[in-house]
Formats: sequence, structure tokens, C-alpha cells
Amino acid sequence: MPQLRQDIRYAIRTLLANPLLTCVALLTLALGIGASTAVFSVVNAVLLEPLPYDDPERLALIWTEFGADLPQNWISGPEFVEMREFQQAFEDVAVVVPFTATITGLGEPEEVGAAGVSAAFFDVLGVKAAAGRLLEAADEDPASEAVFLRHGYWQSRFGGDSRAVGRTFNLSGFPVAVAGVLPPDFEILHPDAQFPRDVDVWVPLPGVLQAVFGAGRYQDLPRGSHFMRGFARMKPGVTPERAQADMTAVAARIQEKTPDYYDFEGWGIKVISLHDDLVEEVRPALLVLMGAVLFVLLIACVNVANLLLTRAVGREREIALRTTLGATRWRLARQL
Repeated sequence: MPQLRQDIRYAIRTLLANPLLTCVALLTLALGIGASTAVFSVVNAVLLEPLPYDDPERLALIWTEFGADLPQNWISGPEFVEMREFQQAFEDVAVVVPFTATITGLGEPEEVGAAGVSAAFFDVLGVKAAAGRLLEAADEDPASEAVFLRHGYWQSRFGGDSRAVGRTFNLSGFPVAVAGVLPPDFEILHPDAQFPRDVDVWVPLPGVLQAVFGAGRYQDLPRGSHFMRGFARMKPGVTPERAQADMTAVAARIQEKTPDYYDFEGWGIKVISLHDDLVEEVRPALLVLMGAVLFVLLIACVNVANLLLTRAVGREREIALRTTLGATRWRLARQL
């Protein structure tokens, strides 16, 4: 430790004696380390950190395929029913449809982001209610008036009052009642750029289908109306590859059941891990950027090393003189 303290004092004296060299070295290292740290923070948040759901590695997105021109399409009502009936790799499959709605009966009319979801949607994502309850199987009845509020909207519109559960209002002209509130950290993550990040009101999807199509059952919808985003939770131990094989078999059964509609090359069902689908577009760019900033950090370290090497070469005569003087003192000491 005494030797270490002596080395540190000597290093500090050397740096203070050469302020220009010290400033250049510190600035060079600061730029390299700062850029690397900033980019790594982004890479860590996007690529490495788990998604904010229970067991996020078991979550997947379900897409339909319609050949090379449409490799990732949404799901129709009859396809959703058949996927749930035929699949064996998932605990459950759920769908969601975003839309815009108008709230009246709570003062001034307000336009909000809304979404209709199937009964298993929140169970698939592993979401628990912050107040009241979340969707139940009974809410698949098109006559259900239950709605569920985003936590932030519940606080801003109802002041976070627990008595808001049971409160009634009109949603785009239809009477509804608040049945529950979502947790504060819940948000829907989907690679579809059209999907809104802030959905204030969640409703059972069959009621929306009844209002729009006049048919509240999924199987009664047109097979060609693809507008549902599919989510699924894989069973424990099931890999995305196994889930894909299972849904490939499901696609074959659907095609066999309805050959006239799928009489073309390229029909299928695609299973993609939710995390992989979210980062698919940005992963290559982020990895290239991370490599670039690491290279910049390497250049910064090399430049600082060159500066110190140049400084050391410039002090060669000084060091030789100090060595000579030290040796002279030692010969004199011996003589004395």
C-alpha cells in the first residue's frame, strides 16, 4: 500500500505538470467511453432486457401467411376459432383489435384509444387487475357491458378512486360499466406500427364485432376479413420451433377444411417469439452501431497510449539523468 500511494501521488503530480496532455487524454477517453455506454444502454434496453410480462420468453405472436407478397398478415375470425381448436402447443391463443372510441356521460365528450380483446387476452399476457377484475369467459357474450381502464386513465379521469369500478358511461353510443383497472406498468407491445401504445379503454371483442359486423361470434365473421392481431402463450417446455411445427399442422388442417379459400401456394401460419418480432427490424442496426462505437473506443485508447508513449520518449533523457544521479548517490553512500 505505501508503494501504491507513492505511485498515485507521482501520477497526479505528472498529470498536473502536463495539463494539456492530461486534458486531451481525458477528453479522448470520455468521448469513447461515453458513446459506448450510451449505445450499450440502448442495446441492453432493446435486445437484452426481458419484456415486462410474466415469463415473457413463452409469449409469441401469431401471423397468417399468404405467399411471398404477404408473409405476415392478421387473423380472421374463423381462423382464430380454428387455431384455438386445433393447436396443441399453447396454453391459449388470444386476439386484439385496436380502434378509436368516444366517451360520453362523464362530462365533456372525449375521444380515446380503445381495443377489443378476446377473453383470454390478459391471461395470455399474465396481467393481474389493480382494481376490480379483468376479462372472464362470460364476457365473450356480445351483450357484456364490461370495460377495463388503463391505470393512467383511471387516475386522470377518475382520480384513482376505487369507487370508479361499477361506474357507467357510454362508449361510442353503447352503455358500458367499469369492471376493472389494469396495473400501472401494463402496456401493449406489438411490432405493428399502427397499434397505439396508450390504450385507455379495453372491451370484450365480441361486443365490438356485434356492433360493427352484426355478428358477435368469431366463426360467423367473413373468412377474408383479416384484422385481428394474434398473441399466444407457449406451454412450459415448448420451444418456438415446436410451436411453429404445431401451427404448420394447424394450417394444413384449416386448408383441408376450407380448400376453396386457401387454394394457392404459400398459405400458412407463422409463429414468432414476441421479443424476436419486436426487435427483428432494429437488431442488425443496433449490433452494427455497437460494433462501431466499440471500434471508436479502441481508437480512443490507442490515441491515449500514443500520447503517453510520445511523452515517455520525450522524457528519456530526464529518466537517464535521474538514473545516473541515483547511482551516483548510491556509490557515494557506500564510500561514506
